[in-house]
Amino acid sequence: MNNHHNGGRRALPGSLKVVTAGGMAAVVAACTVKPDPMTSKEHAERVKADRKALFGDVAPVDDPIGPYEAMARAIKYNLDHRLKLMKKALANRKLEVASFKMLPELTAEAGYSGRNKHDVTSSQNIFTGQETDADQTSSDRDTVTADMTLTWNILDFGVSYYGARQEANRALTMQEQRRKTIHNLMKEVRSAYWKAAGAARVKDQVARILAEAEKALAQVRQAKAERLRNPVQALRLEKALIETMRQMEGILSDLEQAKPRLASLMGLPPGRDFALDVPEQAADGLDVPTIDRPISELERLSLHYRPELREAAYKSRNSRLETRKALLRMLPGIELTAAGKYDSNSFALHNHWFETGAQVSWNLFNLIQGPARMDRAEAEKKVARTKRLAVSMAVLTQVNVAYEQFTTLKQDFRRARRLRDIERTIQEHVTNARQTEAKSRVDMVKTMASATRARLDMYRTYGKLQNAAGRIYASMGLDPLPDTMKSHDLEAVTRQVRKAVNNWEEGDFSWNVAEKRDTGDNKPEAATQPEQDGSPETTGGGTG
Repeated sequence: MNNHHNGGRRALPGSLKVVTAGGMAAVVAACTVKPDPMTSKEHAERVKADRKALFGDVAPVDDPIGPYEAMARAIKYNLDHRLKLMKKALANRKLEVASFKMLPELTAEAGYSGRNKHDVTSSQNIFTGQETDADQTSSDRDTVTADMTLTWNILDFGVSYYGARQEANRALTMQEQRRKTIHNLMKEVRSAYWKAAGAARVKDQVARILAEAEKALAQVRQAKAERLRNPVQALRLEKALIETMRQMEGILSDLEQAKPRLASLMGLPPGRDFALDVPEQAADGLDVPTIDRPISELERLSLHYRPELREAAYKSRNSRLETRKALLRMLPGIELTAAGKYDSNSFALHNHWFETGAQVSWNLFNLIQGPARMDRAEAEKKVARTKRLAVSMAVLTQVNVAYEQFTTLKQDFRRARRLRDIERTIQEHVTNARQTEAKSRVDMVKTMASATRARLDMYRTYGKLQNAAGRIYASMGLDPLPDTMKSHDLEAVTRQVRKAVNNWEEGDFSWNVAEKRDTGDNKPEAATQPEQDGSPETTGGGTG
């Protein structure tokens, strides 16, 4: 009797051992990675590419920049805003991927199998020990197989469905973060622009004062050297001049930082010089923003439109969806399969066939973990709701503080403008008196410096007033741009920003494009209604 079923363990041939050892050594060598530092040329190319990416598509500055164009440039070219746009696009891509997870799996497989010898088998009678049907085969030495299988797990579909809805809410959250970035950008541009505008208006005057002070200082020192003045009096005059010069130089130093900050916000290259188109009426305060709506209405608008509150509402919605996912995971999974298969084996009676099946699986440990997951989801929901309430309180506080600051600064600006007028009149009198030699050059310098400080203080106060107005607009979540625009060039964005800001400064907040988008239950009045836990409709509104 042939013994084809030797139960002993056969040793590998020596040649096979050598081949196996050589193959393992080759795999280890291939998996070894050594540090590969970038060359100086590669770093230079990286720097060149980064600079082109930073400023390559920024529109050139050919004309003086006005306040609306400055805001439009910040919205269009600021890197922080670009990053939020990219994150929004990434969130949309994640939503697409999550939607595909709800589809059934369709797997296609093909394979080839070859042997140098036939797959020969024999059988043995377990009662008699006799071997029968020796040296038979039921398979070709070379076979080709293929199959296509469709698998659908109903439980996974349910979990993926809620996961896709969560990704959709995250995409909406990124939209709210983008809105918040725009609001902050406009607020910062307002502050930087009017500070730079004040610098542009008084810079030449400060330079003239420093020149006059140098002449006066030389005159005082000459008089002191020739003993034409009392030494103590001369020293006091010299001290006054030096202190005035230090004040003017400090003002210049502060002013020099305004334009680089504004250029950075607008996405301009560092060191890029540009002029500002400052409206003439701004010097007289004729375009002071008007916010005469009751504070209760401002609070209502802020609770409805603020991005932080809408973001928190979407997170609350995701917390509720997480509760449903935890409940689904406690259920048994039902998997349906359908497959078409092929085998080239010539010994098979049917080389093509179709299979269907259904399988139920239930991880009983999920029943144990389920209550804990449900409790965690419920706790997260409560935390999200409490956080939203805390943010609501912070928003209401911001609106009230910004409104009080705006009201105070309006009065402060009127007084600063009046002081500017008084100092300017005094300077005119001193100038006339100096022409008749009634006053000294030192008095003239001090008067010019005082008038310049008053003028600069007026501009600074006006900038603070504009900044306070910007904080009110930002605290209410007012949007300067619609979700879709026919054109996104700089001129179109500037026109849109000008239209929005002009309406806001006239006290017309109904123009807000977010309010135009809302319909039905998403009217602003809905923001004052208390939220009911578990209601997916109570989300604080939605934006595209």
